[in-house]
Amino acid sequence: MFDISELDDIVCSQLELGSLAKCAQVNKKWNKVLAPFVWHIIPEDTKDGDWRKLCQLVLEDFLQEQQRTRQEQLQRTRRSTRAATIASQLPEPPKNIRPSPPLAKNGPLVREVKCAAQLLTGLERLQDSHQPSKRTEYSNPTAQYLTRHFLQRCPNALMVFEMTNHHFNTPQTFRLALEVLPRVHTLVITAVYDGRKVFPVAKLKQVLATTSSHLDSLTINTPGFRASRGGATDGASSARVPEPKMTARPKKLKLKALLRSDCCQWLWRACNQVQELELEILSHKVFRELVQGVHNSMPALDTVIFSNYRRGGDYEVNDHQIAALLAAGTKGWKAVHCGSVARVGTQAVEALLLHASTLEEFSVARVQGTPGLARILKSCPRLRMFKAMEATEHESASVPKVSADDFVDWSQESKALQSWRCKARLETLAIRITDFPLRVRVLQKDLRISDEHYFEIHQRVLQRLGGLRHLKVLRLGHREDVDMQQVNCVRLMMEYGLEKLRMLKNLEELHIDNMDHHVTEEKEVEWMVAHWPKMRTISGLDRKSSANKWLRKNHPEIQRIFPMPRQEVNGGASLGRFFQKGGPVIVI
Repeated sequence: MFDISELDDIVCSQLELGSLAKCAQVNKKWNKVLAPFVWHIIPEDTKDGDWRKLCQLVLEDFLQEQQRTRQEQLQRTRRSTRAATIASQLPEPPKNIRPSPPLAKNGPLVREVKCAAQLLTGLERLQDSHQPSKRTEYSNPTAQYLTRHFLQRCPNALMVFEMTNHHFNTPQTFRLALEVLPRVHTLVITAVYDGRKVFPVAKLKQVLATTSSHLDSLTINTPGFRASRGGATDGASSARVPEPKMTARPKKLKLKALLRSDCCQWLWRACNQVQELELEILSHKVFRELVQGVHNSMPALDTVIFSNYRRGGDYEVNDHQIAALLAAGTKGWKAVHCGSVARVGTQAVEALLLHASTLEEFSVARVQGTPGLARILKSCPRLRMFKAMEATEHESASVPKVSADDFVDWSQESKALQSWRCKARLETLAIRITDFPLRVRVLQKDLRISDEHYFEIHQRVLQRLGGLRHLKVLRLGHREDVDMQQVNCVRLMMEYGLEKLRMLKNLEELHIDNMDHHVTEEKEVEWMVAHWPKMRTISGLDRKSSANKWLRKNHPEIQRIFPMPRQEVNGGASLGRFFQKGGPVIVI
């Protein structure tokens, strides 16, 4: 297309599959260049049912290949007396077979198949619906024949495969699933116990033993998982099933639902090269087994993710469990993400600080008490991302926040800010800074105003933020979808020391959603644009403010994201009306 293969690779890698297909239809030259990129990835099912067309291509290619093979056999035996008999047994090729099957030509170009489960289901249905003109060995191919043919045509293809109850119900479907497992790089096992059938350990072991070294990610979602009783469905109990010899060593292990511990020990040993572990719902016994497995069998583990999804809202991983898992790590934690299912407390923070020298990413959505999150910022020299923001609606007591005094970390001895080890690396900071002192105005005959401490804390907070010179993303407010306003918060105003942030030259995104920030005048945003040359997004400005109008007129390239309407309280009065522009004020 551009007569430069490297440039073609760069352009085509940025286009979606639909755009590539349209470009390939422009002319013959473009088709020759772009057709391989169209075949690189076979996507998941779409409204058009692309995988159904793929199944039909597999059948056509299989039948034409068998026809060609039979013709060659006939030519080799044309002088034989049985030539006429063999010729009479040849099936008639279907009329819709293409002269040059696309699968035979483009199969080696396929790199990834994201619809492996739909492909197997389609081949099974195609087997039942295909009606050949003559019955021979290959005229009515089984789904297993078609699957093997597809794998032969696509020798470089790796698959994303989700095994469900359907693949475990009958021996035929189970054997068909085993055919593709050696080519699977992402395997999801979703088998739900329905109260009548038992999901046996033996089949799970057989599945894992069939996988190959291509397997990179393994997800287990078996809420009804348990070992078979004597004489159960598969006729073998977990005690009699030998431990499988696995060649696969997945790098990612995701446990969405695992409530029984029948297979824990050998599963942990099979995953001895796991680097990333994601947890959603585990029974207490399984969690204890997991802690031991992390310590004894997972020396490469450096990332743990606690899911954001809470089924029914009644399951959570408490502070003691999180601390036990973090303490069990032997390599050193590189990334720890605590979603809604986890509740971080003091014990978890203490255990995490033992790995302060290796931690690069940390996020938390729920807390227990006051865990001291600012100590993580103070102690981790390689920290690049710190997020302490709620992920879903929770009670106010569990929302992560840091008090202004803890964030400032002021030294009384040196009368200066304590040095934070993360300041040379931190690029993303999402934090709610609260508990600012209230301004006190004493109204008497002689008007006295004591605002020194209030402004002093604000200036120190801004000074601390200004010292994080490598920041690219700064989020200080709520999420955009939280319909409430944070009043006791930092204010980015010139009067409060906004100029202390002048060293944030790399800042690209500023999020001050649902905050009483009072960034309404032109002077604040004009100063931001002048001192933050890489600024691309500002979120949380008032749509009707002069600051927004100035940005729209003078810098339309900067994206402006507006907050949701605030809740009306006290009979329809906005919460912001009860606080003056300078901040919350108590009048005595």
